[in-house]
Amino acid sequence: MESIPESIPQNLERNLVINMNINDIAKKAAVSRTTISRVLNNKSDVDEKTREKVLKIIEESGYVANSAARNLRSKSTQKIGLLLYAYVSGVHVSELHIASEYYFEIIRGITYEAEKASYNIILYSSLYSEGTLDNLDKICKSGEVDGLILVGTGKMKPVIERLKQNTIPFVVANRLISDPDVNYIGPNDEEGAYLAMKHLIDIGHKRIAYISRPSDEETNNYRLNGYKRALKEANIPYDDSLVVAASYEWGSGEKAMRSLLSYENRPSAVFAFNDLIAMEAVRVCGTMVVRIPDDVAIIGFDDIHSAAVSQPSLSTIRQPLFEIGAKAMEITLSLVKNELITPQQVIVPLTVIKRESTIRKNK
Repeated sequence: MESIPESIPQNLERNLVINMNINDIAKKAAVSRTTISRVLNNKSDVDEKTREKVLKIIEESGYVANSAARNLRSKSTQKIGLLLYAYVSGVHVSELHIASEYYFEIIRGITYEAEKASYNIILYSSLYSEGTLDNLDKICKSGEVDGLILVGTGKMKPVIERLKQNTIPFVVANRLISDPDVNYIGPNDEEGAYLAMKHLIDIGHKRIAYISRPSDEETNNYRLNGYKRALKEANIPYDDSLVVAASYEWGSGEKAMRSLLSYENRPSAVFAFNDLIAMEAVRVCGTMVVRIPDDVAIIGFDDIHSAAVSQPSLSTIRQPLFEIGAKAMEITLSLVKNELITPQQVIVPLTVIKRESTIRKNK
């Protein structure tokens, strides 16, 4: 959307319509559209008096040149599309909450790099429903953007296949993709879960629950594998009853934690699929007078800002969300400029952040 300048020329008439188009400018200056175009593109073959006249009218009107028209010659829109995508089986779209701190940090990194490169971002929010992939075709073929960054949850394969069919430059910003031709940057979810479990095991826990999110099938499977690998390495038997499901719905983490706390033989520690679910688990403990970490330790995944300020502060697996967004934008711009020969596939480092939910204050 074109924006109105913060300061408007003092000689602007009070009743002047600001968003004049190129035809209006040409008519007022008594010149052709071609002349206006040449002035806007700073061509040398324009009479100086005519140029000054046109520029004065443009200044007085507050006219902003249409970026698409300005970039026709270079065949560039100077825009990148950001596609927020959720493909989750069996979940009603009203229950999906993708506007979270997790996504905000990735978007912040994307927009930071975009601004440095003088690019604009167009946001496409596309929760899965019938016709979504057809809408994606329209986005790819409209010429609105030079490339796309995909930030999503759930099954990525359908949208990735459609993007490949449209031959538009794109990068997946928060997942590892098995396709060798796809550009991506993201975390090793299995390794992250393994690190979380190893932290809990190293501080003495053996009965450890996992609050999973099976509706996010691909990511959940990787994290469940990491959970199991850490148990096996420590010679701790896997207990299926300690894996309880949460969903995208608010409060599902609380329900899962209440279920675990109802066991006669409670778990001494809990690894949660992400920080939001972990913080819901923490809240339940507060209402049931269950001490953290003395009675139960809790660790999440992502390290969103709220994790550091929750009560108690939340131990978690940090993935560099801002950096993921920034690198995704950097790769996308390189693709748009044809600077890359081979696909860029970047696995970001993950770090265990130890806070009060697993470590006692006096330690």
